[in-house]
Amino acid sequence: MNTDRVAMEEALVGVFDCRPGISPEEKLLSTVPNPNYKEEGTPAFEDDNLKNLRLISAVADGHAVMECVVTEALCNRRKLLHGAAGCLIFENATIASMMLIARPGFWAVQNAKNPQAAHFAAVTRSLSTTWMRPAPLGTTVRITAEVVHVGARNALVKAEMVDKGSGKLVAVAQHEMVNLAESLLLVQKIAQVQQQQQQQQQRGSGAKL
Repeated sequence: MNTDRVAMEEALVGVFDCRPGISPEEKLLSTVPNPNYKEEGTPAFEDDNLKNLRLISAVADGHAVMECVVTEALCNRRKLLHGAAGCLIFENATIASMMLIARPGFWAVQNAKNPQAAHFAAVTRSLSTTWMRPAPLGTTVRITAEVVHVGARNALVKAEMVDKGSGKLVAVAQHEMVNLAESLLLVQKIAQVQQQQQQQQQRGSGAKL
């Protein structure tokens, strides 16, 4: 097994529709949830939360608003939103806002089998969260995420979570990401060259026989 290829696949965070002219909402709805998000039989840690997120609005410049109900699976023993679960919600929302500006060659890698789909290609450098108040079981929280800086290598997304019922601020987050698209494209090209070389060697061996 090609370990570089495995590492590349693990870094591909999510699949989204990259057809020209698609609306920001359609772009995100192609991933939340997406039946092709993972290979069959390989459940991911964030799957349940992705299914629980509801898209409210999206803007092409990297602004996304989502809602999430605090379910029992997201709570601690005191029936309050667990801090780690809150971080996961923030991560999913901020990645969604980055997907809005991503395109093949810019924070994304085109799907080899489907040219109309792309993989968001980034990893988290840091994710800091500050909590103001708890969110009890059953609370609907609204998450607003906005890209405040994006370059060829690094990006910064800020987000806030509010209690939809009271309008009070629950938590704020800051998510720094590192772009892997160029590195992954290079790995992809190397893998293709290696595959071509192997095929040529096999054809050469067959000719000798």
